[in-house]
Amino acid sequence: MKENQEIHRMMIRVQKYLDIPLEKMTNGCRKDRSIYARHMFCYMCNVFHLGTLEEMGDTIKKNHATAHNGIKRIREWQESNPGIRADINALKNLTVHTNSCKLLNKILQETDPSKFQDLLDYVQKLNQKNNM
Repeated sequence: MKENQEIHRMMIRVQKYLDIPLEKMTNGCRKDRSIYARHMFCYMCNVFHLGTLEEMGDTIKKNHATAHNGIKRIREWQESNPGIRADINALKNLTVHTNSCKLLNKILQETDPSKFQDLLDYVQKLNQKNNM
């Protein structure tokens, strides 16, 4: 199956945000932090409609049922855990910010850059800073 680049980017974003080694998300580690990261990854992919349950599962080297379970768990846990809600909101903001920067960068590249050089420099600086 061809890799879905948007799903892969979300995995990197979740991994960096939660500060967990990438291999811990994909090697079947049973520690709570690794499980939480995989669940959060699947939930965020679902929120942004980035792909199928099968694609999510393939990305973390699990099956579609694991992806479905992760989405379900995060939905349940966020009801009673403000920390999980904070993680969700932070990841949503990172994703929206990153997507907005990409779109703005594309628009600027298709326009005469001399008219917007300051703005282009600012967007490139943001992209480097976030690197997500």
